[in-house]
Amino acid sequence: AVVSTQSTGEKVVEDIAGISCSLLPGKVLTDQCNEITQDFIEEFFYNAKEIMEVFDGATICQIAHLCKSESELELLTGLHVTSPSPLCELCEDSLTLSQNILMDPDLEIAVNTDMKFACAFTAIFHKKCEQFVDTFTSTLFGQIRQTFDQFDQHKSCVLFNFCEDLSNKTTICDVCMDSFGTVSDFMTSDSLQTLVEDQVDLVCRATGFFSRICIEEANKVIDIAFDIIHKVFKLETAEKFCSQVHLCKRRPLF
Repeated sequence: AVVSTQSTGEKVVEDIAGISCSLLPGKVLTDQCNEITQDFIEEFFYNAKEIMEVFDGATICQIAHLCKSESELELLTGLHVTSPSPLCELCEDSLTLSQNILMDPDLEIAVNTDMKFACAFTAIFHKKCEQFVDTFTSTLFGQIRQTFDQFDQHKSCVLFNFCEDLSNKTTICDVCMDSFGTVSDFMTSDSLQTLVEDQVDLVCRATGFFSRICIEEANKVIDIAFDIIHKVFKLETAEKFCSQVHLCKRRPLF
C-alpha cells in the first residue's frame, strides 16, 4: 500500500482550488487551472515543510521581529533600535503600493470603461447608464484620493504594532475616540445623505416611465435609514463604543 504524505491542510487547499477551477467554462480551461494550481500548491507546501524543519516557531517569530530572543532583550533594555524592522518596512511598502494602485488615474479609466461596457446591454437606457457610471466612478475615486491625502503609512503601521514609535504617546484608545467622532460626523452629515439621494436618482432615471415612483420610494427608504443612523450615533458615545470593543478601559462603577 502507498502511504500518502499529503497534509490535511494541503488536501483542503487542493479541494478548494479544484472547486474554483471547475467553475471555469470548458474542460480545457478547467484542466489547465487544475494543473497550474496543483503545481503551485505542491511547491508551496514543500517549501513550507522545509522551512519548518529548519526553524521552530520561536525562531520564525524572531526573524519577523514579532518576538525577541532573551539575548536581544538583555542587550536592548533601555535602548531604542533606530533601524526599522523588516515587518515595519513590509507594512509601509504594502500600504504605499496600495495607495499608488488605487490613486492611479489609469485604474479609474479602466473601471469606468469596464462599467460602461455593461451599459451596452441596457438598450435605450444606455445613455443614462453611462451618466451614472461617470458620476459613480468620479465620486468613488475622488473619495479615495481625499482619504489617501490624509493618510500616513508609518502612523498606520505604528497603530497595528508593525512599527515602533516611542515618540508617539497617543494610545489606541485616543485613536478609537477620534475615529469614532470622524465617522459619526460623516455618517450624520447632510452631504452624505444628499450624495446617496443623487446617486439613487440617477439610477431611477434609467427606469424610464417608472422613474418618479422609483425616486419617491427610494427617498422614503433613504430617509428611514438615515433617521436610524442619526438615532444610533445620538445614543452611542465614543467612550461607550470604544469601551465595548475593549480599546478603552471602562470607567469604574464606584
